[in-house]
Amino acid sequence: MGAINFLFEPFVFYALLAILVFGAFYIIFTTLGRNQDEQHSEQKLGIDRRFSELDTQKSDQEKLDIQKALSSKEKELKICSQEKDSRLKEVERLKSSVSSLETQLKEKAEALKKESSGREESQNKLKSLEKELADLKTDLSLKSQMYNGLKSQYEELEQNMIRGSGPKEGTDSKSPGKEKDLLSRIENPEEKEG
Repeated sequence: MGAINFLFEPFVFYALLAILVFGAFYIIFTTLGRNQDEQHSEQKLGIDRRFSELDTQKSDQEKLDIQKALSSKEKELKICSQEKDSRLKEVERLKSSVSSLETQLKEKAEALKKESSGREESQNKLKSLEKELADLKTDLSLKSQMYNGLKSQYEELEQNMIRGSGPKEGTDSKSPGKEKDLLSRIENPEEKEG
C-alpha cells in the first residue's frame, strides 16, 4: 500500500510522467531518421510495448503490494480476533466468578440471618430461663425456710411428747390438730403452696 501511495505522490508521479515523456521524445527523435512509415509503426509498437511493459510492471507491483497489504491486514485481523476472543473468555470467566460470589454472599447472608435469629432466640430463652431460675431460687429459699421452720416445730413437738408428763388440758386439745397439720405440711409441702 505504501509503494502505491508513493507512486501517486504528486512529485513522484510527475517525475515518472516526465521520464516517460522524455523517453517517448527520445524514441521519437531517434527514429526520425528512419523511414516515416517504419518509424511510425515501430514507434507505435515500441511505445505500445513500453506502455504494456510499464503497465504489466506497474500492475504486477501493485498486485504484490496489494497481496502484501492484504496478508498483513489478515494477520492483524486474526490477532485482533484472538485478542477479542481471549478478552471475551476472560469477561465470561469473570461473570461466572461474580455470579458464584453473589450466590456465596447470599448464602452467607442467609446463614448470618439464621444465626442472628438463633442467637436472639437463645438470648430470649436464656433470659426466660434466668428469670425462671430466679423464681425457682426464691421458691426454694421460701420452701427451705418453711421446711426449717416446720422441722424445728416438729422437733419441738417431739421433745414435748418425749418429755411428756402429759400435756396440759388447754394444750392437749390443740396439740393433736397442730401435730397433724405439721405432719401433713412436711409430707405434702405442695398443698401449702397451693
